[in-house]
Amino acid sequence: MNITQIDVLIHPDFYQMKNPSMPLHQIQKDLRSLWDERVNELRNSGDGVLIYFSNMPKDELAMGMRNKNSLDNDIKRGDIDRIKRYQRELGDRFILFSELEQPSAEQLKDIFSSRGFSYEPDETKLCPYGEAFDACVTAWGYHIKTVLQIPNSNYDFYTEGMSLTFEDTKVIDSWRRGVEGDHKQVRRK
Repeated sequence: MNITQIDVLIHPDFYQMKNPSMPLHQIQKDLRSLWDERVNELRNSGDGVLIYFSNMPKDELAMGMRNKNSLDNDIKRGDIDRIKRYQRELGDRFILFSELEQPSAEQLKDIFSSRGFSYEPDETKLCPYGEAFDACVTAWGYHIKTVLQIPNSNYDFYTEGMSLTFEDTKVIDSWRRGVEGDHKQVRRK
């Protein structure tokens, strides 16, 4: 199968891990919906791949894949649910890595080959998104671009609204302070 689109979802829920008991802000909910829509587009296209970098370390990810209830919070369990849903929807076109893995060209070549995939760098689009745009999305997206030798002309780095930005985190932090204040007032009554 010739792959013409490679999406890279990088560290979903990264920003929520600091406060896993807090509800998601609307910005975060909207992002998750956009990611789901994007996976539907990939599934329907038939020639797109999703490379997914979980926000969990390798051992914790493996443990959660065996038994999500072994994980210590709902955010991590939600990541496992999303991973399993995307695996069902994309099948072999879903490629999973843990938090800090940065696959080499050889690793990706082996994965693609073992799944019967081929791609032409000059004809393949690469689109990275996730959390956080100003950090991991930039670093991991560029890494994948480099190892797959995708030219700048095919690198869709500025996918509007598909990543949590530094400005978004400021809005979320301000909102969280209000939510935490509301919880403290309720407890005092």
